[in-house]
Amino acid sequence: MNELRVKQSGFRNGIAIVAGGSGGLGSAICQRLAAEGVDVAFTYNRNADRARAVAKLIEEHGSRALAIQTDLTDTAQVDRLLQRVNTEWSTPSTVIYAAGPQLYFKYISQLDPAIFKATMDQDIYGFYNLASASLPLLRQERGALVALSTPAIVRYTKKDILSIAPKAAIHSVVRGIAVEEGRFGIRANSVGIGLVGDAGLFETLTANGDIDEKYMQATYERVPLQRLGLANEIAEAVAFLASERASFITGQLLMVDGGLST
Repeated sequence: MNELRVKQSGFRNGIAIVAGGSGGLGSAICQRLAAEGVDVAFTYNRNADRARAVAKLIEEHGSRALAIQTDLTDTAQVDRLLQRVNTEWSTPSTVIYAAGPQLYFKYISQLDPAIFKATMDQDIYGFYNLASASLPLLRQERGALVALSTPAIVRYTKKDILSIAPKAAIHSVVRGIAVEEGRFGIRANSVGIGLVGDAGLFETLTANGDIDEKYMQATYERVPLQRLGLANEIAEAVAFLASERASFITGQLLMVDGGLST
């Protein structure tokens, strides 16, 4: 940990956990935190090679990295994740939820209930398990929790129910934590992310045909800035909310969507 950089940027003790840190957005968030001197422990699902690559990127910023394979829907694995970070380093002061299942664009009328249930279970319970288990540690550090969300919560997008439904529930929990845990100094916020052009989800949706030329044209017409977002732009917003630069902000949903939700 670079204590001078951490002190200047305001990340309490400079230890963060990023759930889903091996993904496109998660990796950008890990690197952004590391650039400010924060040591980053992050979770990954199956891709150990990708996790090692992200760890190397964190270390290139002079920060420590710890990649931990974790199924967030398993409370025992979440407990082991937190215990390992707390034992090997110290109490984390920042917890970021950037994980989530593979998404598909489907009309509600065409969506298999089994896919809906699996998506809800993975996203909501994964977040809740991490958030609830982290609260005792965050209380010790008067720390910050940040969850990735979607602007579609406030401006519904057709065929996006698999994103909207779980993220709406997650933000409700975020708001609850902000209200109930503020007395312990904990802050909790969400970041509503628009369509990001250089992260894995966009590439996947394009490859499976959910995003085509017609969809992109409609997107540019709806987004005031008329472009896609970048992963580093999302990471910047997350880092801001996680740091003491946002010390009087809690319970909020910060839209980073090019104006889509306006």
